[in-house]
Amino acid sequence: MSHRSLPIPAILVSVAVSLSSCAGAPHQVPFREADFQAYGRAGSSTVRGHASSVTNDGYPVTANQYMTVYLLPQTAYTKEIVDREYRGGKPLEDPPARSAPYIRKVRTDDHGNFVFSSVPAGDYYVSCLMLSEIPTTVTVGDDPNVASTSTNMQWIYTSIHAANAATVDVNSWQRGEWH
Repeated sequence: MSHRSLPIPAILVSVAVSLSSCAGAPHQVPFREADFQAYGRAGSSTVRGHASSVTNDGYPVTANQYMTVYLLPQTAYTKEIVDREYRGGKPLEDPPARSAPYIRKVRTDDHGNFVFSSVPAGDYYVSCLMLSEIPTTVTVGDDPNVASTSTNMQWIYTSIHAANAATVDVNSWQRGEWH
């Protein structure tokens, strides 16, 4: 059985629709804009890396050009996201619209690489929702060899510190459970 990253935008739309149809749990920690203020300006640091993971069976999964990598300032609010959603696998409701200036997003290239530039100094979480397509064989009627696939999702994340004018290389990830 082989596993592979999903290069198909239609699959992402399908996953996005299924995720948006699930109402996430309310946050227990309130969004406090004052906690994010220092992160809403341009800085002189760079955060770069390669988004990849491994399935439970040990197969490598690399993000492709359709994957979004997030750079979240470390606050009590984002720690709850990491603890409950990324680690715990419990979807939370979307952050409020006023969080948009502080949560940075970039797309990976064809090889899973990403770069955030002009990042202000501070502590951050870097995260990416990985998707893996797992081929399976199912029985339909009298035919036991009908190919099928299932899409699995996993948050990968790490904690970093960006000093002024520094380049931070993201080389290792913590992994949530595959769902």
